[in-house]
Order: sequence, then C-alpha cells, then structure tokens
Amino acid sequence: TGFGWEAYYQTMLHRFSTHSVYLDRLYNLGTIGLTLFVFSFVSAILTARRGMMSASEQTAPFLMATVIGMTSFMIAIAFADLEVAAVFVWAYTGIALRIAVMSSADANRRSEPHEVESPWSRDQTKPTTLPMSATPRR
Repeated sequence: TGFGWEAYYQTMLHRFSTHSVYLDRLYNLGTIGLTLFVFSFVSAILTARRGMMSASEQTAPFLMATVIGMTSFMIAIAFADLEVAAVFVWAYTGIALRIAVMSSADANRRSEPHEVESPWSRDQTKPTTLPMSATPRR
C-alpha cells in the first residue's frame, strides 16, 4: 500500500531523488498506486493509437508523435526523476487525446448510414427548387 504521498522525501529530510519515478511511486503509493500510474500512461498511448487509425492526414503525424513521445517519456522516467517535465507532457497529451477522440468520433459519424433527402417532395411531381432572392436586381 505504500507509505504515503511524498513519504520518501519526508523520511530523508532532504530532497533526494529515487532516480526513478517508478521506484518513487512504488515506495510512496505501493503496488496499486504504481499500477494506476502506469495504466494512465498506457491508456493515453492506446487512445492515441486508436485515434491514429481514423485520423486525417493533418492530425495523424501529431498523434504518432504523441505515441512515440509518451513511450519515450515512460522509458526516460525509469532512469531519471522527471516529475517537473510531467506537467508539460500531460498538457500536450491532453490536447492530443482530444484530437484522437474527435477523429474517432468523426470516423464513426462518417461510417454510419445517413438518410439522404430526396429532391422530390411527396406532393410534387418535379424536383423542388430554391426560391429566387428577395432583393431585386439593379
């Protein structure tokens, strides 16, 4: 279950680094906290990958960079205490995940069959036309 939030720094009386964010989370929050911490990164990566499959040509590179960047960040925090950089990583990831969710929703909307309006009205025998402009020509 861990010793509590920031317990490592309180027991050492100085701000020493555990040299790994994973070790820090394991010491402070225990196995459950470490599992949830890793799950938050993995779920962000998987969401960005799912969004990449249906993303437009403009947003696909952005989502690919998110997947590569988050994976690289997960590797980097195993060897260094990069908690200060995590604020910027999660801000960028939040924007990327919004794009991923929107591209997935757009793809679902495009794949759903939609009803096309017929140019024929029920009461007419020829196509409906748009009315002429109300402003007179000069």
